[in-house]
Formats: sequence, C-alpha cells, structure tokens
Amino acid sequence: MRNRRHTFTARLHAVIALFFAVGASKVLWMATIAYAGSLSSATILLSDPRPAQNGTTYTFNFSVASTTVLKAFRAQMCTTPSGSCTTPAGFSGSFALLASQPTGFGDGSGWVSDPVTGSLQMVKAGNVAAPSGSQQIIFSNVTNPASEGTYYMRLTSYSDATYATDVDNGTVALTIVSGITVSATVDPTLNFSVSGIPASTVYKGALNTSDRCVDSATSISFGTPLLPLSPDTNYDCGQTLTTSTNGNGGYQVTVNTIDPGNTLKNGPSSLPDWTGTNASPTATPGGTAEIFAYTTSDSSLSGSANRFSTSDNLFAGLSNTPAEVAYHTTTVANDTVNVAYRLRFTFLSAAGTYTGKVIYTCTATF
Repeated sequence: MRNRRHTFTARLHAVIALFFAVGASKVLWMATIAYAGSLSSATILLSDPRPAQNGTTYTFNFSVASTTVLKAFRAQMCTTPSGSCTTPAGFSGSFALLASQPTGFGDGSGWVSDPVTGSLQMVKAGNVAAPSGSQQIIFSNVTNPASEGTYYMRLTSYSDATYATDVDNGTVALTIVSGITVSATVDPTLNFSVSGIPASTVYKGALNTSDRCVDSATSISFGTPLLPLSPDTNYDCGQTLTTSTNGNGGYQVTVNTIDPGNTLKNGPSSLPDWTGTNASPTATPGGTAEIFAYTTSDSSLSGSANRFSTSDNLFAGLSNTPAEVAYHTTTVANDTVNVAYRLRFTFLSAAGTYTGKVIYTCTATF
C-alpha cells in the first residue's frame, strides 16, 4: 500500500490553487507477502503509515489452513523476515488496543489485547470455536517505526493463551518511504505513480479539465497563472493514477481527507465538501453554490462498479474514511485512472487562501 499526502490551496478572486505536499509529509506505503507459511492471502493496512506516527491502526486480513481452536495471536514487528527478530527503533505495541472483535477467528467476542513493545497480541483463553473463512484482526493505537525502510510483520496463531504452541505462520512485508513514488519487491511487486492531467483535456466522458489548470505529479493549480476566476463556475482539475502489480487479487486506490466536511479552509471560512458520497455520488449543482468534490473515471470499482460513470456529472465529498477511486481484480500493468476535483465558489465566498490535506492510498492483494 502506498500513501501520498496532498495539500490543497485556493485563492478566490486572486488565485485558487491546489498544491500537493512533498518532502517528509508525503509518505507512500505498501504491504506484500514476504513468504507464505500456513497463512495465505495476507494483507495489512495502516491508517497512517508515516514514520514515527502514534495512534496508527493496523488491519490484518488473511486465511488460515488449519481448523485448530486458536486462543492467541501475535504480529511481531521485525527488521528481517526470518531468524532472530530485532524490533525496529521507534515501533511500539505497548498501548495497542483491539479496535474491534476479530472476525472469522473462532468466538466473535471476549478477545482482549495483550500489549507488548515489539508485537501486537490478543488472547482468549476460553475460545472454543475453530477459525473459519477469512480472518480480520484490527489493532489501534500503534506507534510506527521511527525511520523509513522495509519491515516485516511475522504473524503467528496459537492453540494456547501463553503463546507456547504455534499453529499457523506467515510474514508480510511493508515499506515506509518519503517520496513521489515507491516500489517494493519481495517477489511480489506494486508500483504506483501520479501525473497531472493537462488543461482542457477530456478526463471523464464529456468532462474536460479547466483551461486554468496547471497540473503535475506534485501540484495542481486552479487558476495560476490564468486569472481571474469567476464565481458560480465549475473548475475541474485532476491527476492520472497509474498502477502496476503482479498481485493475483489486483489493487485498490482510496482517497480521504483529515478534515472531513471542510477540506479547504481559509481561516474561519471554508468551501464545504460536497454532500454526495463515494457509495452514492450525486450531480453537483449549477447556479450559486460553494463546493469541493471529487470524481473518478473508473467504471469497474468494487461494489457498484459504475457508480461514478452512469453519468458524467457524479461527484462525492471527501471523508476521513478512505474511499475507493480505482480498483482492479487481477495482475495489471500500467492501469490508469483519472481522479478530478471540482471547485465552485460564489460572489460572497471569502477571499483568501484555502488549504487542506488529502491522502491517496494504494494497496495490492497477493
């Protein structure tokens, strides 16, 4: 999985710009299987995969081969995939919590977190049900490793509550890096990159990017240097997401904001995020309206595959929950999807610079 942190900037009547942050604030992350034991189809998702971040949520999904009743689970963070385990500097599971009861892991209640510094653990001494189907375990309040690099989570299930008798084993590898693009290869591969859509370009159906756009891999500008902008007018600018992976389960790209409802702010003023949702995108209004919204050209999303493409003018508002904008179910090379952002303001919109932050996350399933 990879993340890109973006900063949006807009100046009404003078300059309205959308900037994507670079440097240390832009972190890309991905998870792959380093090698398989009896755990299979394993993936891991971090809610905020930047180095040294506190309060991160780690979500594990996998299948187990055995039907043995399990009473404990450990995900140990190491600097190597095998041999003696060295905990990466800065990583801590000492205050980790179970964000929810695990699914598919036997009894669906009564599991408790068993925090230690170098591992994420849970136990239920009284479990009597065997695992079935796909498993999901979610830990919150985890502290990420302090430095960039590739790390390994060694996953082990146990038939006892003292971590003495292991049953299923597997390892997933994750890479935390600052930069524009990142790729990690531990046999599986995932490559994700972003490029700007030129001004006045068809990006979805009959929709064009604005002639005011100046878009690149790291910056989108709604206006500069072509000013002024006009109120009650739609301005669309966007980027092309390109993904390649040899994961048998394909890939998914999501987008989210850290300030839902008011992604673009100018002091006490804001341009409100559109009320359409990712699950049910809606047409943006004409006339007098203040909105900030996004859309995708992908017509093969998971769930309702063409929910953004049954009509060109279907948009959603950003949320702090990652929402899907690109999806593919098999291995793929250079799969491209356009994601565009729509800005509309009124004559009464407060002048000034509007800023906000958005995150892209790319994950692959192997």
